[in-house]
Amino acid sequence: MEKCLFIIKPEAVQYRVAIREKLLRGGLSVFETRVVVLDKKFLAEVYCEIGAKLFESILKYMQCGNCEIGLITGDDVLGRLVKIVGSHFDPSRCEAGSIRATFGLKEPRESGEALYFQNAFHRPQNNIELSRDYVAYLNFVERLKIK
Repeated sequence: MEKCLFIIKPEAVQYRVAIREKLLRGGLSVFETRVVVLDKKFLAEVYCEIGAKLFESILKYMQCGNCEIGLITGDDVLGRLVKIVGSHFDPSRCEAGSIRATFGLKEPRESGEALYFQNAFHRPQNNIELSRDYVAYLNFVERLKIK
C-alpha cells in the first residue's frame, strides 16, 4: 500500500476536518497529521520542478500561515486523490464537490511575474512526485524532532 504526502494549504486549514472526512469517504486513510508552518527546505523539495519566480511566490503563500501535513494510504492513492481533490491546479476547473473546487480560491493570485492558484490541497501528480514528496515529508519530520 502506498504512502502519500498531503498538504492542506493555509487558505483551507480552517476546513481540515471536512477535508479529511472527504478523504476518508473516498476510501483513503489519513495519519501522522500535524499543523505547522512549512520551512523553505521542505517546500523546495516538494516544489523542485517549478521556476525560481514561481517558487518565491509559492514560498510566501505557503508560509503565510499554518498548513496541515500528513500521510495518506490506500489502494490506488493517486487515482483516488485525482477524483477526491480535483484533476486540475485551477479550482474553477475542478469537478464540483472536489476538495479544490469546494475549498480553493477561484481566482489565481499574481506575485510579480508569477501566477499561482490557492487551490487548498497539494497532491502529487505522478509516481515520481509521490516518492519525492514522501522523502521530503520524512526529512521535514526529522528536522522537527531535532529542534
